[in-house]
Amino acid sequence: MKLRALAVTAAALTVGTALAILGPASPAVGFFSPPLLLDVHIQPTATLVAKGAAVETRIDVTCAGAAYAYFNVSVVQRVGSEVATGYSSSDQLVCTGQRDTHIVLVMAQSGKAFKKGPAVIEANIFGCAYSGCGSEDDQATVDITQ
Repeated sequence: MKLRALAVTAAALTVGTALAILGPASPAVGFFSPPLLLDVHIQPTATLVAKGAAVETRIDVTCAGAAYAYFNVSVVQRVGSEVATGYSSSDQLVCTGQRDTHIVLVMAQSGKAFKKGPAVIEANIFGCAYSGCGSEDDQATVDITQ
């Protein structure tokens, strides 16, 4: 019985060693792919739209090396004793490697309108390259103006 266990252990070690030696010799897609670069930045002011039915905000986005990318924006604001919220997502982005400014319309979705004053905005960019996927986010307190 001990001889059989020893033979199984030796076979497992042989296969493991062969995989460890041959694994690095195979081509790595990540080595030949450009690195994934994702960045998102919220500008410090936003604009009230349609008496608070929406907020227009500007988001700076940079992406490079991605096969595709998307970004999402959410707005939360205290209005009296309640909270106004909204969410928006982008269509697929063309990743040029340059910083692009996107004007994003975020509609109030909580039944409560936005107002002038401070609000918290969160933006997230998500993308995938051949070597893998990644995301970056930014949160900021912004001033909503008329």
